[in-house]
Amino acid sequence: ISKIQSNYFTVRIYNILGKELFSKKYNKTNETINFGKETGLSSGTYFVEVRTEKDTKRVQLVKR
Repeated sequence: ISKIQSNYFTVRIYNILGKELFSKKYNKTNETINFGKETGLSSGTYFVEVRTEKDTKRVQLVKR
Protein backbone atom coordinates (compact mmCIF):
# COMPACT_ATOMS: atom_id res chain seq x y z
CA ILE A 1 0.00 0.00 0.00
CA SER A 2 1.55 3.27 -1.00
CA LYS A 3 0.70 6.93 -1.49
CA ILE A 4 -1.39 7.41 1.62
CA GLN A 5 -3.18 10.74 1.34
CA SER A 6 -3.78 11.47 5.00
CA ASN A 7 -2.22 13.24 7.98
CA TYR A 8 -2.40 10.05 10.00
CA PHE A 9 -3.24 6.42 9.49
CA THR A 10 -3.68 3.28 11.54
CA VAL A 11 -2.14 -0.06 10.61
CA ARG A 12 -3.72 -3.24 11.94
CA ILE A 13 -2.51 -6.76 11.25
CA TYR A 14 -4.71 -9.83 11.64
CA ASN A 15 -3.88 -13.52 11.46
CA ILE A 16 -5.75 -15.87 9.15
CA LEU A 17 -8.35 -16.49 11.88
CA GLY A 18 -9.10 -12.76 12.19
CA LYS A 19 -7.35 -12.18 15.51
CA GLU A 20 -5.73 -8.75 15.73
CA LEU A 21 -1.99 -9.14 16.32
CA PHE A 22 -0.75 -5.58 15.86
CA SER A 23 -2.22 -2.08 15.85
CA LYS A 24 -0.40 1.23 15.66
CA LYS A 25 -1.31 4.78 14.70
CA TYR A 26 1.19 6.66 12.54
CA ASN A 27 1.58 10.29 11.59
CA LYS A 28 2.08 11.01 7.90
CA THR A 29 5.52 9.76 7.01
CA ASN A 30 7.69 9.10 4.00
CA GLU A 31 9.41 6.24 5.77
CA THR A 32 8.96 2.56 5.04
CA ILE A 33 7.29 0.55 7.78
CA ASN A 34 9.21 -2.67 8.39
CA PHE A 35 6.49 -5.08 9.46
CA GLY A 36 8.95 -7.84 10.34
CA LYS A 37 11.03 -5.85 12.82
CA GLU A 38 8.26 -3.67 14.19
CA THR A 39 5.62 -6.37 14.66
CA GLY A 40 7.68 -9.46 15.44
CA LEU A 41 5.56 -11.57 13.08
CA SER A 42 6.75 -15.06 12.25
CA SER A 43 6.35 -16.68 8.82
CA GLY A 44 2.74 -17.02 7.73
CA THR A 45 -0.23 -15.37 6.06
CA TYR A 46 -1.64 -12.14 7.48
CA PHE A 47 -4.13 -9.46 6.55
CA VAL A 48 -2.99 -5.85 6.78
CA GLU A 49 -5.53 -3.07 7.17
CA VAL A 50 -4.57 0.57 6.68
CA ARG A 51 -7.24 2.99 7.80
CA THR A 52 -7.31 6.76 7.26
CA GLU A 53 -10.06 9.22 8.11
CA LYS A 54 -11.40 8.78 4.55
CA ASP A 55 -10.59 5.25 3.45
CA THR A 56 -9.70 1.71 4.49
CA LYS A 57 -7.47 -0.60 2.45
CA ARG A 58 -6.88 -4.28 3.14
CA VAL A 59 -4.23 -6.50 1.63
CA GLN A 60 -3.00 -10.02 2.21
CA LEU A 61 0.62 -10.34 3.33
CA VAL A 62 2.65 -13.54 3.16
CA LYS A 63 5.77 -13.40 5.31
CA ARG A 64 8.42 -15.97 4.47
